[in-house]
Amino acid sequence: MALVAAAPGLAVACAGAGGGGDTAGSGERATRASAPPVTAPPATDEASRHDVARLVDEATGLADRFFRDPSIVDDPGNPDLVRYRELYTDDSPTPDAVEAGLRVMVEQGEHYQPAASGFMREVDIYQWSPPPDEDTLYFDTCSVIDRERVGADGTVLSADARLLFVAGEARRVDGEWRFYGLSNDVSRTVSLTPGAARPGTCAGFVEAADGGFTSVDPTDPVAPADAAAVGAGAEVPG
Repeated sequence: MALVAAAPGLAVACAGAGGGGDTAGSGERATRASAPPVTAPPATDEASRHDVARLVDEATGLADRFFRDPSIVDDPGNPDLVRYRELYTDDSPTPDAVEAGLRVMVEQGEHYQPAASGFMREVDIYQWSPPPDEDTLYFDTCSVIDRERVGADGTVLSADARLLFVAGEARRVDGEWRFYGLSNDVSRTVSLTPGAARPGTCAGFVEAADGGFTSVDPTDPVAPADAAAVGAGAEVPG
C-alpha cells in the first residue's frame, strides 16, 4: 500500500452580514472583513501529534485483538469493527484488507496468539516528517512483533518475530484526524528470536527522536539503529 498525496487543506471562510447603510452596520462589516480567517491548528502542533499517536495506537490495538479472535468478522455490526472503520479515512484500503484476512483465518480455523514474550505487537510513532499541508501528517513507526499462528487443533503453525519500521499517514477530515494507514514496504525489518522479543523496545526510538520532525525520508530502507535491534533480541548473522 503506497502512501498517496493528501487532499488540499481545509479552510473556513468568514462572511460579513448584510445590512442597511447606517454607520454602525458599516463599521461592523468592516471589522468582520478585517478579521483573520478561521483555520484548524497546524499539523505540526503538539495536540495534532498527540491525537494521531492515540489514533494509531487504538487502530493497531483493535486489529491485533481481531486477529486473536477472527470470528469477530462474522458480526459486521460489532461495535469494535464499526469503531475500527471510523478511525480510518473513507479511501483507506486497510479496513477491507483486515476484514478479508480475518475471513480467511475463520475459514481455516486459525488465529494469532502472543509468543512466549507475552505480547503480539507494540507500535509507536518515533519520528515525524515535515507535513505537505496543514491537514496531513507523515510519520515513521517502530513495531515489535512476536506472535504465533495457531491452527484449528491448537498446533502452532508458524512464528513471526521481528523489529519493523514502516511509514504511516494520517489526514484531518472535517476537523478530525483519521488514519490512512501504514505502508506495506517492510524492507526495514530485523528478524528476532521467536518468543524473545522485548516489550518497550520502540520506546527507545521515541525517546531519541523526542517527538521532533526530521528531514530524513521515512521510507529510507536503512534501519535506524542496528545496536537497538540487537538489544531487542535480533538474531545476529553467523
